Amino acid sequence: MTEATADEPFTGALRAARTTVDDTVAILSVLLAGQDDRSRGFLVELDMVRAVLDQARRSVDAIVAQPRAERSAEGLQSAIEAMFRAIDPVQALVGQLGDQIIAADPAAAHMVRVATLITELRDVAGRLGSQFIVPLQTGQPPEAQRVTEITRLRAQVKQMHARIAAEVATDLADPRIARAWTVVNSRYFDHAMELVDGVLLLLEPPGAVAKPMTPAQFTARLVPEMNTLQGLRDAIITMRPERAADAHNRSRQYMAALLEALASAPEPRPL
Repeated sequence: MTEATADEPFTGALRAARTTVDDTVAILSVLLAGQDDRSRGFLVELDMVRAVLDQARRSVDAIVAQPRAERSAEGLQSAIEAMFRAIDPVQALVGQLGDQIIAADPAAAHMVRVATLITELRDVAGRLGSQFIVPLQTGQPPEAQRVTEITRLRAQVKQMHARIAAEVATDLADPRIARAWTVVNSRYFDHAMELVDGVLLLLEPPGAVAKPMTPAQFTARLVPEMNTLQGLRDAIITMRPERAADAHNRSRQYMAALLEALASAPEPRPL
């Protein structure tokens, strides 16, 4: 939303992101299909997700349709927040489906708990990164309220790091999970947090530097590091496939589709 309207790399990335989300929601809709009341209830909630997402997309499109010089900081922030609101109904659906999966397959409880926690962290990571978009676009230091929010989200990342570390400790004998965990620690908890802390230092008075980078440059550096969280989540979901019965496979399909929708809901592409 900070790039030129006719910038094809941006518009192409936005189209691809929306297609990915729509395809994932369609897959989830098929997985949830059924004739019982519970299935119908889940599909009604999924329709609510689509409605919130459509509204958020309209907010983004309204900003993108404006000449770049006329896009206000308030409008940009409002559109960003609208996209993150699309996550809320998905999280509610994740919780309900996770409970159903565990009830049907108690052995899946650890997988559901850890995968959901990692995806919640991906949401927090996206919200943290989004706090820098308007200051980087305007070249103005973030106001005190935004700095407070950045500090809060940064502390939440640290807390969730400790929680996830405790959860995956029992899974590190699996080489896929061990590799993914090493990558996440290096690229997200180290590199990405160094980027966040460094940019905040440059933006805050008294040493503020006007536009140390553009929002697109910041996003291009941050998002690949954030996406390592999805690699860890996928490793958790696909754990022990050789012992998985059909019920376990279906559980993983549910969770993979659900969590992909949750992770993709804000469509985290260059802003």
